[in-house]
Amino acid sequence: GQQEMGNNKRIVVLGAGFAGMFAAKHLRKLAPKDTEIELINEANYFVFQPLLPEVAAGNISASDAVSPLRLLLPGVKFRLATVRSIDFHHNRVQATDDTNRILTYVPYDHLVLALGQAADLSRFPGLSEHGLTIKTLADAYAAQVEHPRSRAQADVVEDPKIKRRLLTFVAVGAGFSGVETIGEMKDLIDGSLKFYPRISRDEIRMVLVEYAARILPELPEDLAAYTARKLAQRGIETWLNTALKSASASGVEMSDGRAIETETIVATIGTAPHRLVRDLGLPLQWGRIKVDGTMRVPGLENVWAVGDVALIPLPPAKDGSERYAAPTAQFAVREAAQLARNVVSVLTGGAPKAFDYKPKGSLASIGCHKAVAVLMGLRLSGTTAWLVWRMFYLAML
Repeated sequence: GQQEMGNNKRIVVLGAGFAGMFAAKHLRKLAPKDTEIELINEANYFVFQPLLPEVAAGNISASDAVSPLRLLLPGVKFRLATVRSIDFHHNRVQATDDTNRILTYVPYDHLVLALGQAADLSRFPGLSEHGLTIKTLADAYAAQVEHPRSRAQADVVEDPKIKRRLLTFVAVGAGFSGVETIGEMKDLIDGSLKFYPRISRDEIRMVLVEYAARILPELPEDLAAYTARKLAQRGIETWLNTALKSASASGVEMSDGRAIETETIVATIGTAPHRLVRDLGLPLQWGRIKVDGTMRVPGLENVWAVGDVALIPLPPAKDGSERYAAPTAQFAVREAAQLARNVVSVLTGGAPKAFDYKPKGSLASIGCHKAVAVLMGLRLSGTTAWLVWRMFYLAML
């Protein structure tokens, strides 16, 4: 085994989100044939995260948002394991095999960190226990189970106060995930009321809570305003400039003293570094690993970071201000391709190149077969934007 190791280079990728999965795919395509590429991940499937709000709402089945990694990555060795630590000095990863719980050491010549970000609700008392997140497939399933449960109970409960609480739904955070999730939930609930004769539409209350002065900071102001109007027309309340203080089994309380009684809280706020990243001792900024423009970790010749786990500098703006790659799937896919070229370049004696990318646009589905989008400078809203949104994701799938 050791003899063979000498000749063959090994590239190990940790994490199978957009960045990790596409990095492994491109590495396999570009690296010399005898290079071993290994991907280590805690789940044996790739989750198409932009569709999780639709899975949570039950609009599409989970199998449509998930693909087995072995199927997606022919020629890449896949290891279902949890990474425990990394020994940068001896170039090896310590992992626990998820089938037999045995601790193994995985050696590498180059290491790619693509661990993404984890949901962290700990800043808000009670939110970790009582809030649903939409980060993983398990989250989407939990939300799918939660929705009908509250309506089934509300259909039979006698106490009007309890009924009101069961029929109130709160989403915290009005970025893409929050807006998409509440829009999808509204569709799902409106469509299901025919099965609950004792619930009328005007008993349903949906509230979107946002700390900033407007929703969808990722989009231009006019499209955010269009979305806000559409949400209002559909009976969804939006509380802007509102900070969440705490959550409990029976509701949420805001910093300004206002409270909402509810049993369904979806939290799309609060990200933090993956627990492993906090322990690596690498330089972090805003909870992300600092890398140079080529995505290499400074001081470590053979360690790279890509996707949401990394703070990737872009060439400075015209006015000289610093710019960084956005933590979106669109950026992660482009970063993965450049990262693969850089690693292979270094392996074959070349020099890595700095990453740069101008996003083609942004898309957000807002429910009821409506969406908002900025594409190549064009602004779209309504059903046309939704069709573009759906076609874009189907093409990626």
